[in-house]
Amino acid sequence: MLIALLFVQAAIRGLIDEFDLDESDINEDVGDTLNIWNQVNGLWALLLAAGLCLLSLLFVGARDWRFFIGPVRAFISDYGPPVAVVIFTGLSYALRKTPDGIPVRLDVNQVYDSSETGVWSTITELGDLASEDIFIAIVPAIIITVLFYFDHNVSAQLAQVKEFRLEKPPAYHYDFFLEGCITLIVGLCGLPPPNGAIPQSPLHVRSLRGVGEKDSHSSARSQQRVLEQRLSNLLQSIFVGICLFLAPVLSLIPRSLLWGYFLYMAAESLPGSMFWERILLIFTEDSKRSTSETPSLPSFVDTVPMSTIRNFTIMQIAALGVCYGITWAGIGGISFPIFIMLLVPFRYFVLGRFFEPEHLRDLDPLEDDTQTLEGTSTVSQ
Repeated sequence: MLIALLFVQAAIRGLIDEFDLDESDINEDVGDTLNIWNQVNGLWALLLAAGLCLLSLLFVGARDWRFFIGPVRAFISDYGPPVAVVIFTGLSYALRKTPDGIPVRLDVNQVYDSSETGVWSTITELGDLASEDIFIAIVPAIIITVLFYFDHNVSAQLAQVKEFRLEKPPAYHYDFFLEGCITLIVGLCGLPPPNGAIPQSPLHVRSLRGVGEKDSHSSARSQQRVLEQRLSNLLQSIFVGICLFLAPVLSLIPRSLLWGYFLYMAAESLPGSMFWERILLIFTEDSKRSTSETPSLPSFVDTVPMSTIRNFTIMQIAALGVCYGITWAGIGGISFPIFIMLLVPFRYFVLGRFFEPEHLRDLDPLEDDTQTLEGTSTVSQ
């Protein structure tokens, strides 16, 4: 949920900035009409961002459409967001007789430009660091490590929930070791550490779900299984690498589509979150709060009193508010992973004093079925 809020925050900030361009953002001298073109760019950005978000959400549900044949629906569902980017990039050129730079497009440098390669020699400059600088660097290093640890493990748990019915075992330690090696290499090259597997990981797993077989006694389809393989991850990495050399193509994309994609990612991170399900449950009609009336509801609605669900959810909302508030604390905002880490002992030693153990097991289990990942479900929600 915190990731979704941060995506929405980044999108809103980006859209606000679209209304506040300066002359350096526009490649022509617009004189006294700068304010007018700010409004044009901002309104056009709102249209493109909202359109991309809504169309992407529509496309990802294409598997349930009754239009087109199965393979076409599957293609639209799997590749809906990039298709939407292409559509709205083309639509952005419908705006005529505007200064060069309206709407604002992505500013992407070639990977081999001197502005990008100049930092690759960072490793040769490590000997010039003072001793105190090395010890000072330990502090943000610990914070980033905590953030990566939770991001990696939470995303792994979200990608292996029961509904996906995965059969192959996880590889938590191997994945984390690989992530550590990559972080070390890019750090020595002066590049930011690549991370952030939420909500991409569960999105990836959902996209690999096949269509279930029809029940002989019902028109409904059986629960879908995930096509477990390594090829899609390999191709994803290859395509990301190719994008490093596609700066001229990426520069055609309006910047506002990035904000729209953030909104889409925030919306797509909510399905499957028990936290989000409980928030919705609070506003659900009393007669609909049972799996017999609404089969899509989580099973704990039949075993945990609604008052307990409500109190537990309110407590989580408060914790979320604190985490989110810390991100606004300027440079101190980077410390929010420390607070997330403190939620683990809080879950172990404090929540048990306010809630019955059997209720906690249903609302926030400490371990998954494979008993390999403990203490992160509160953070993941």
